[in-house]
Amino acid sequence: MPHSPEDKQRAITRLRRIRGQAQALEKAVAAGSDCAPILQQLAAMRGAVHGLMT
Repeated sequence: MPHSPEDKQRAITRLRRIRGQAQALEKAVAAGSDCAPILQQLAAMRGAVHGLMT
């Protein structure tokens, strides 16, 4: 977990990005979007979560 104020802000920024990606994914699924863009968004979210964990 972040210890400095800069690291904390970076983590918060990344979490907000992940939240935005999740909301976009929800809208895409609700709209019945094609599978490929949904899978691409899932991969992007996985990368963002992985970046947050490291």
